[in-house]
Amino acid sequence: MDKAVRRRGGGRAALILGVVLLVLCAGGGVLTGLAHQLTLGLAAGAVGFLVFGVTGVVVAYHKPRNPVGWILIAFPFLYLLGADAQYYAVLRYHLGHPGLPFGPAAVLVARIRRACRAGWHILRPDCWPSSWRQSG
Repeated sequence: MDKAVRRRGGGRAALILGVVLLVLCAGGGVLTGLAHQLTLGLAAGAVGFLVFGVTGVVVAYHKPRNPVGWILIAFPFLYLLGADAQYYAVLRYHLGHPGLPFGPAAVLVARIRRACRAGWHILRPDCWPSSWRQSG
């Protein structure tokens, strides 16, 4: 019984994080539009992150002890959180909406996106800019 309860709890957590990913993606679309930065490329990237995250939700729901599912959820979650914070900071500081709360926190959280990009480049060295590669 303990194993079934543990699996159910992990499955619920995965579903909750999946809903949070959807909210982050929708919020990112709204913030990007308000910051006048919405392009087709950003929308396609958001769909890619959603596919990545939904795959993680499915894996984590069925196999909660498998860390791959949680990693597949964590990467798009952190990246989208950082992207949303970045566009929120642009909206607050650059576009002149000083009444919005949590501006300094948004600037700090926006740094998460850079860390995710660096992690992606470490995992996939073929994505590194050519200036970072060592010449032969």
